[in-house]
Amino acid sequence: RMEGGRDPLRVVPDTTLRIPDDCKLVRTVREIPTLVVTCEETLTSEAGSARAIALRAAGVEVVPAGTTSVELTKLLETLSERNIDGVLVEGGGTVNASFLEAGLVDRVYAFLGPKLIGGADSKSPVEGTGVPRMADAVELEQIEVERFGDDLLVTGRVRRGETPCSQD
Repeated sequence: RMEGGRDPLRVVPDTTLRIPDDCKLVRTVREIPTLVVTCEETLTSEAGSARAIALRAAGVEVVPAGTTSVELTKLLETLSERNIDGVLVEGGGTVNASFLEAGLVDRVYAFLGPKLIGGADSKSPVEGTGVPRMADAVELEQIEVERFGDDLLVTGRVRRGETPCSQD
């Protein structure tokens, strides 16, 4: 998304097709192509089929990548078939954790702002099952830090070894 550049394909994993018709992603689909990836089970259900028809009528492309849930490897295979070889994941904690747990992350870009939030029920940039010990945490290497106003961008490559976030 560079000024004056071409917008990339937006890809939204959505197992149950919950994406609202009036959300910005759907409203701007004519300007920026959007692919919603769901599962076969949803597309064959009455409600899911109706949602897919509505999204397609709005201009959203809807495709399955998995039987009962969105399978990330199938999603990436679908993108590869379209000659897409790079993916920027801007997901919530669940999506981010899924990519990390599947070992599908090469590089992390984490923005940190000067605000502290907390609470037992607060959202985390990486949710999922977590790790039982610090020794099991995903480690980054080749760390770089940049400042953008009051925010910091920390980037690093995922250190390869054991599968990140996996539990025995």
